[in-house]
Amino acid sequence: MISAGVRGVGKVACLHSAPLRCDPALVDTLRAHDVVIGDLNTTWRHLAVHVGATHANASMPSYLPPSLYARADMPPDFDHVMVRSGALRLAMRQVKCLRSGTDHRSVIHRDGWCSDHVPVEAVWEKAGARTRRLATWNVADPWYYARHAALQDARLASNVVKGFSVLREPARLADVHRVVIGLLERNAIVALQEVPSKIASALEEEARRRGIHVEESTDRSTHDPGDEADAPRVMLFVDRAELEDE
Repeated sequence: MISAGVRGVGKVACLHSAPLRCDPALVDTLRAHDVVIGDLNTTWRHLAVHVGATHANASMPSYLPPSLYARADMPPDFDHVMVRSGALRLAMRQVKCLRSGTDHRSVIHRDGWCSDHVPVEAVWEKAGARTRRLATWNVADPWYYARHAALQDARLASNVVKGFSVLREPARLADVHRVVIGLLERNAIVALQEVPSKIASALEEEARRRGIHVEESTDRSTHDPGDEADAPRVMLFVDRAELEDE
């Protein structure tokens, strides 16, 4: 988890967590922050039981599940924007490729999409405060996670990379960069997960050039002993002018 204080918003946390059933500390993190954004690997139906009374949520089916997923025909809402006060609404329409009944992983290659998640963007409104847009996106680093998933289950590893192409990876990363720049242009706060190490520095440099503060940390697999230099990143982008004084 990484966090930052934002004027008029409060404590903002960016997460890429294990499912709620595997990560009980997630509830404490949610309750300790005014805004929580990220890939929580948990649907709002399950999260609402714990934080539905304290946080408003904006989400939508956002993950393109592999065939091993229990409900592979129904994309889950794993990516969330949650706020303790004020009102939230989605800032975009449902992405066409996430309709139920689709072979979701084939869409990545067929439609030229660049992740197994789609961004979730939301508009936050609160009386007496300036309206802001917030976004979260799991960029996807399938090759890193497949290496570590293979240690657990070779079949799981093949599902992690399904829909991605080694040959197209350079072009995919260029597409990721383009999508992230669009998110930074539209949103005051942007949270990214699984940012491949190959492009993390370029994104940070681009953000700083635009006057955007960046917080980042490694986004390691639970099966990574910690010695992989190319582990992906989790990144939080906030307009530098809006940071609270430390």
